[in-house]
This record gives sequence, structure tokens and C-alpha cells, in this order.
Amino acid sequence: MGRYILLLGVFLSFCVQVFSADVHVRGYNFSSSDGNITIQKETAVNEFNQEVEKIVQIDQEGFFEVTLQISKPEFWSVEGASLFLVPGENLDITFDKGTHIYSFKGKTMDECTFLSANRNNIYVDLSFLDGGKNVRESFEETKKVIDAIGAEKLSALTQTAGLDENFVKIQINSIKAHWVNSYLNYYMFSKDYEQDGMGNEYKTGSGRKFIESIRELVEPVIKDVVADSYIDLFDIRWVVDRCMKDGLTSFPEKSIWVELYTVKSFLKKFQDGVSSELISEARERLATLTREDFALILKPAIEKVEILQSGKPAIDLRLEDVDGKEVNLSDYKGKLIYLDFWATWCGPCKKEYPFFIKLKEKYEDVIFISISTDRKRESWLKAMQRKEKTDVLQYHASRENTLSQLIEWNISLIPRFILIDKDFNIVDAFAPRPSDEGIEPLLNKLLN
Repeated sequence: MGRYILLLGVFLSFCVQVFSADVHVRGYNFSSSDGNITIQKETAVNEFNQEVEKIVQIDQEGFFEVTLQISKPEFWSVEGASLFLVPGENLDITFDKGTHIYSFKGKTMDECTFLSANRNNIYVDLSFLDGGKNVRESFEETKKVIDAIGAEKLSALTQTAGLDENFVKIQINSIKAHWVNSYLNYYMFSKDYEQDGMGNEYKTGSGRKFIESIRELVEPVIKDVVADSYIDLFDIRWVVDRCMKDGLTSFPEKSIWVELYTVKSFLKKFQDGVSSELISEARERLATLTREDFALILKPAIEKVEILQSGKPAIDLRLEDVDGKEVNLSDYKGKLIYLDFWATWCGPCKKEYPFFIKLKEKYEDVIFISISTDRKRESWLKAMQRKEKTDVLQYHASRENTLSQLIEWNISLIPRFILIDKDFNIVDAFAPRPSDEGIEPLLNKLLN
């Protein structure tokens, strides 16, 4: 039947069981290289790489069967097929290997068929621009094409008989989101385009001018799209996020969208540093979250950084030198320790290293340790052969010995620097970089 990979934890699946009904999905004529397929739920927690999915085994004839538990209509996907499922559903999916078309049989067969036949692609097609083929000489001319396509899609939706009323409402707003995205994408093809990445148009002069020129077009449309009930759809989240960055939308104070961006904001802050004030603020906001799955993201994130506050015991690491000899980080207790986490593929890490060496030459009473986080020890050893010999201690943090500890240290971005005091307590788990002018005053203060 398949095994759950509910990265949100067993609790999430348990808490819906009381109110949910089984949904049975059967697939025919499917294939994969490893004999498994993945069926995944469309949900806003995907923003945090916390997928709700099942991995299901396919038999030799390409058949699979899976049971899901859902409490309300939901969107799922399996091997490129978008699904609309309702509690108590029995849905059969057949893949035609000749035409590469999916056919459906069951209560929501019409909705699934509509999704399969009316796909819009955010990335490749750039929504209604068809990868640029629908761009004309001016925005005004391009807008006529976009509007015609949007109207055609709305007509196809509303004229399809028998579709679920809520499904139609959601799809109308999905079409609106792609409509807005198509307007925004025109800028990439204009003669005034200043490249700064999709969704960052407002950072450039010509980009700001373009955004202001279409503000009256976009704002009334996107206002409908930011309803809480649409937050779980990826395409809508993508366009709403883009509009937010470009200053084209905002959210009501008690919106679920505010909760989403609250969690995103704290997770980003936790990557840059930690303080008692930040943790206190995060806990206060955690208590206000109404979506349980968002709370299940933020709560462990807070607990994870709480142990990294100044004065907390440092987390020990088992490290290996170039000869394979193992040492514990705690072996250097009694000295001030400055750690450099890096990898051979990390350009910014390499730029910091000369500053790290200069600091070592200046501060003889500080232990300077450079720790490679390369997955392959061989990559690090090759780099060590080319590296100039210095008094900086060089170690490798192998996945076998240190993965759980690296996770505890919250080493998600490198370069990363950590300061540990003589008692092996944390001074700063997100210490200034060697090139930062604040590092020397901090070292001087700790040594005196």
C-alpha cells in the first residue's frame, strides 16, 4: 500500500483521522525506474520542504493502489497528473503510454480531467506567454493576447458542466493568478529589462516604472486571489509572493497568509542568528498561529535554536584529521575556540579563509579550527593537498560521525563561524566572519 513520508510527523496524520474519510486511488499502466511512485498533497507547508506524501509500490503490470485520509476537498498530484479529491472518493487513473494522456473514473473524474487538459506552467510557459511566443512589440499589444487567453480559459472552465462549485471557484482564481503572472512576465521581454531575477523587478529603476504602470491592472485582481482558502495551491502562492515583493499586494492582519510569512520570516532569521529577544518574539507569535501545520513547523525550529543561545553548552563534534585520526571538539576546552565551517565547493568560504589565517597569526591564544562539511572526505583531502600549510587546525566532519550534531548546530548555510569560550560554552553560534570588522573587538573582549 505504501509508506508514509509525512515529514510533518505522525501527529499531523493522526489529528485528521477523527474527521476524515478514506479516499481510494488506483492507478493503471504506470511505470517508474525504481518501481515506486509518489502521490503528494498540495499544501502550503511545502514552502518549508515539509512534503505530505506517500510512496507507493507499482506491480509488474503498472498497477498501484493507495488509501488517503482527507477531511475536506484537496488537491494532490501523482506522476504529473493533478488530482482533485473529496472525502470518500474512489478514483481510478489510467495512463495511456501512447498518447501520454491520463484518463479518470470516479466521483471527481470531471475535475481531474479538466486539470489534466488545462495545465498552466509558471516556469516553462511563463503562464499565458507560452515561453515568450505570445509577447508582442508593446505591453498594450501583449495585454490583448493575454486577456484573450485568460477569457478563453475562464470560458472553458465555466462552460464545463458538472464541476464541483468550490473547484470552479478555486480554478477561477488560479486563472487570475496566471493572468497577473503573464502581465508581470512581459517585463522580461521589454527593451527596458534590467535583469535581477524573476520576482525582483521592483529592485531596478525600469522595473519599478513598469510595476507602477500596471498597478491599477494587477491590484484589483490579486486582491481576490489572496483569500485564505487558496493558500495551499502552489501557483497562487508563487504569484502572490511575487506581487508582495513588487509591492502589489498586502494581507489582512489576521490572514492565514500572514501566518505563512510569519513562519517564513522567523525561519530566515534563525539562519542568521539567535537571541533571547528573537526567541521570545517567536514564541509569542507561535501562540497566535491558527494553522496547526504551520505551528508544527515553527515550534521545533524555536526549540532547535534555543540551545544555541549565548551561554548554553557547546555541542560536541567528532572530527577527523587528514590522517584519519579522530578528535573531539571538546578536547580544546580551556581555550577560546573560533570555528570555520566550509566546503570545497563554497566560493564565499574560500574568500573568508585568508582573513581566518591572518586572525590566527594575530591571536595565538585562540584555537582556530577549519571544519569541512564536504559529503565526500576525498574532496576535502584533495583540497588539503593544494592548501598552504598554516597553524589553522584542519578537520573533516563526516556524515557518519557528525550529521546529527551539525543539525543541532543548525549548519544549513555556509560559510558559518562559531565562537566557544574557555568553559566550552557558546559565545556566539553565528559569530562575525573573519572579514567582519566586528570580529577583532569581540576577540579582544573575550581574551581580556
